[in-house]
Amino acid sequence: MIRVYGNNLKGNAFYEVARTVDVSVHGALLVLNVPVAIGQKLLLFNEAIRRQQVCQVVDVRVRNADSLVVAVSFPTPHAEFWQAVPARPKASVVATSHAPSSLAVRPAELVSKR
Repeated sequence: MIRVYGNNLKGNAFYEVARTVDVSVHGALLVLNVPVAIGQKLLLFNEAIRRQQVCQVVDVRVRNADSLVVAVSFPTPHAEFWQAVPARPKASVVATSHAPSSLAVRPAELVSKR
C-alpha cells in the first residue's frame, strides 16, 4: 500500500491511499482522487517496507470523473523504494551436441537462478 501526502490545489493538507499503475526506479504512475499540479512535491510512503520518498508531479491526466493518473518523478533513482532490482541482461544459451557436459545448462538450473 502506498500512502501519498501533500497539499491539494487549495493548499489544504491531504493524505490518500493510492493505487500504482506502474513503478520504476525513477518514479511511478499513481491513481489519485485529489487534484494535484505539475511541479508539486508529494511524499510517498510505502507501507510494505516502511520507507518514504519525496517526489515531484511531472504529469497529470484525467482518468475519469473521480480520479486522475499522476506521474511522479524521484529526484534520484531509488530502486529500494519499490523493492525493485535492476533487470539483468538475459544471456543467450545455445546448447550444441558437441558442447562439453560441464558447460551445458539444464532447464532446472535456469529456473532456480531466477
